[in-house]
Amino acid sequence: MSNGTVAKAALSAMHLARAVQGIAPNPPASSVSADRNKFDKALTISSTILTVLRDAADLSPVPFLRPVASLALTILENIQVAQYNLPCFTPLTIHHDN
Repeated sequence: MSNGTVAKAALSAMHLARAVQGIAPNPPASSVSADRNKFDKALTISSTILTVLRDAADLSPVPFLRPVASLALTILENIQVAQYNLPCFTPLTIHHDN
């Protein structure tokens, strides 16, 4: 096991511990509803678990585990970005009163 792999595993474990404690890596600036907080927490925990899985895949004999975990992590990160961008685009929508 290389020092780089150990460092990645330690960093992933730290992210998992922060996620379990409810500390988001980039918390939203404004206050959000309880449902939004639960969704954000679920995304953060899922992201951390997938990061640990992706990093642990280097030590696993399971074929294609790292690419699958990386793909799932990329999809999850795009969902997170979309969630944080949604309030920015809401004022740009056109409302029709019929």
